[in-house]
Amino acid sequence: MNIVCCTDHNYVMPTGIMLKSLAVNHPGQHLQVFCVVDPSVTTRDFNLLEISFGSEIHFCSYHAEMIPSPQIGITNKHVTAAAYLRLFLTEILPSDITKVIYLDGDTIVRGPLNELWETDIENYALGVVKDMDECPNLLRVDYPQKYGYFNSGVLLINLIYWRGHHLQERFLKCMKENGEKLIYHDQDVLNFILYNEKLFLSPKWNAQNGFFFRSRFQLFSKTGLETEIQELREVRRNPRIVHFTLSKPWKKYSVNPYKKDFLRYKRMSPWRNYPPSMAKNGLFSILRSSLKLLLKYKW
Repeated sequence: MNIVCCTDHNYVMPTGIMLKSLAVNHPGQHLQVFCVVDPSVTTRDFNLLEISFGSEIHFCSYHAEMIPSPQIGITNKHVTAAAYLRLFLTEILPSDITKVIYLDGDTIVRGPLNELWETDIENYALGVVKDMDECPNLLRVDYPQKYGYFNSGVLLINLIYWRGHHLQERFLKCMKENGEKLIYHDQDVLNFILYNEKLFLSPKWNAQNGFFFRSRFQLFSKTGLETEIQELREVRRNPRIVHFTLSKPWKKYSVNPYKKDFLRYKRMSPWRNYPPSMAKNGLFSILRSSLKLLLKYKW
């Protein structure tokens, strides 16, 4: 089973805890982990990640010229070209790697991923899960809304398809021509290009924060809504991968029913004594953002 993650120095801690959760839930099983890193990742970071995972990790670097600077900064000035790394996996990973599971650093694994890994995506570029805020995002896209909008934090990727359909060139073209539209950056690129080349998966493989709350807003499109509601009821009880999309569990004040699992894996990791971090603007800012979250989402 091939696993891919991407990190910079600032995200090493959550990425390491994600890798610990991955290892704990696959005892005795061979996992090949590729970690794509930027130049900010230090030798100490490399060591901590391997200690947390408990086995060798293949660290992959990239050349800055590989990723031309898109028109970033229009909607989110702190985002750099590194945010687009997962779009270039066909160049970064060894050529004999044909299929991978991509995991964001702000996820945790709560059970075996064999079922996900064995999903047949031979005729698809990706296996994906709908985004928790699908409806508002569908208002921005220029393809038929019936195709939906997915979250890129967990992806089952068919690299044979990516190479055979020259997806990297298509991604680059989208970045160069539509930079001002890329509010969610690499996620938007993947949706804009692969809207009809993906396979939707059960939400248990990418259980985002909004899945655990009853919102007064409709998050999903009307297509298949009743089926999705039933799936979400099941996912709330036992998600396989939790994705902390709104409230990061390493923050002192965060809201997610599975934060306790993150903290359990954290206690098993080199960051067991790492204190909860605070927002740059202090306690007031954290409380304000947490209150807004609680007002928007209800159990």
